[in-house]
Amino acid sequence: MSSSQGMSSLQGILAASITPFDSDGRIDFDALARHLVRLADAGCAGVVMNAVTGEGGSLRPAERRDALRCAVDTLAGRAAVIATAGSVGDFETVEDIRAAEAIGAQGLMILAPFFYRLTQAERVAYFRRMGSVSDLDYIVYNTTYTSPMLSLDELEAIAEVSPHFVGVKEGDQLQASEGVRRLSPRVAVYTSRDSYIAELGFAGGAGAVTYTSNVAPELTVDLWKAVAAGDVARARALQQKLNPLALGLVTRSFPSPIKAAMKLQGTDGGVLRTPVTGLDATEIDRLVQILRDLEAPLQVAS
Repeated sequence: MSSSQGMSSLQGILAASITPFDSDGRIDFDALARHLVRLADAGCAGVVMNAVTGEGGSLRPAERRDALRCAVDTLAGRAAVIATAGSVGDFETVEDIRAAEAIGAQGLMILAPFFYRLTQAERVAYFRRMGSVSDLDYIVYNTTYTSPMLSLDELEAIAEVSPHFVGVKEGDQLQASEGVRRLSPRVAVYTSRDSYIAELGFAGGAGAVTYTSNVAPELTVDLWKAVAAGDVARARALQQKLNPLALGLVTRSFPSPIKAAMKLQGTDGGVLRTPVTGLDATEIDRLVQILRDLEAPLQVAS
């Protein structure tokens, strides 16, 4: 099987995985493997490694490779493994892309360059270059968490010059459904806003790159199954059930609330890397209530 086989038709829940660290700040590969198995068991179509949720910007290049290798070896084809790549300039991004292909990732999620205020022509040319580095298909990581948003005009221009561009993680819900009209089926559109999984799905989107799946993977997968089945009433109910968690996990810098929620569930995601810090007692109490309302299993006193 070629490493990018299936990326062009990948639909469903793509879980942006956390990266567990032990008390010494090193990647806890046993914990990571257990978490990835949980995501696959829940039915996630893929996992995205080393993204914002995975504290990818705080990982050294060798650590990103090691985390990716853990995912490829652990999942062994059960779910697509997508490697995040992107930096201020080309060199580190190229290295991450080449490493992802060598390790056996099924695809890439590539960030637009940040820090510099690039023109449209410069950004389109960047993706054309990055898309030619390997034979891997890629999703554009279009979110304000990482870089200035790409317009639909830019995404269309990238599609014209980069045949490996097969998807976009769309962080601007105002242009998401229009993106489906203008880009699909050549380019799949995934929402990055977990509160809009049903909305974009019924508009023709291909799925979602989710952060809530780290805490409630079965719920996100069931939601997408309802969308795929055309069950509007069930999808609406499941989306409304998910929304408080989706909002509660973005109250602080990623992935602080996510790791706190996992710890409350007994699936410890490990410590955080600075500059991100943990939640205070008041924030923990709010998170406990959200999880109780979700009827999620907790390891805290009633």
